[in-house]
Amino acid sequence: MPETVKMKNSQILEANAALAALMRPKRPMMGALKMRALARAIKAHLEDFEAERQKLLELHGDHDEDGKLKTDENSQVVFALDDPAAEPSADGVRKDGKARAAFGKDFGELLACEWECSTVLTVKDFGVEKGNCPHCRKELPEKPVDIEADLLTALGDLFDPDEDKKE
Repeated sequence: MPETVKMKNSQILEANAALAALMRPKRPMMGALKMRALARAIKAHLEDFEAERQKLLELHGDHDEDGKLKTDENSQVVFALDDPAAEPSADGVRKDGKARAAFGKDFGELLACEWECSTVLTVKDFGVEKGNCPHCRKELPEKPVDIEADLLTALGDLFDPDEDKKE
């Protein structure tokens, strides 16, 4: 049983996207189930992460008369003005940057928070290739399937390439 791994929220966001890509191809059944369980755990955590991010936007964002967050033409949250007398920028919006900076600081803290997970993927979870020599038709030794290195790197500590060797 692997040790519990700790990952920062910023790493989990990257690992989530990589895991989604790695789950698309057919995998050995036990590996596929393990990936599904890990994906569910990450999804639950990221729902909590998003709820906290929304709270930060509510805290630092500017609100309209109805209490809803104001957004710009690109659907980006407009941050509150600490100084209503701030000079308008070239786009006509007054920004003094204090609320945006406070959001950035708080969001940075949220990204740095750690999450613990005891599920770690191994080479075996992704499967092996079997085949025959194209020339003599002899059966070739099994080898791990080829997986893009950047996807495995994005998994961070959720992938242990040596775990199979510990068994």
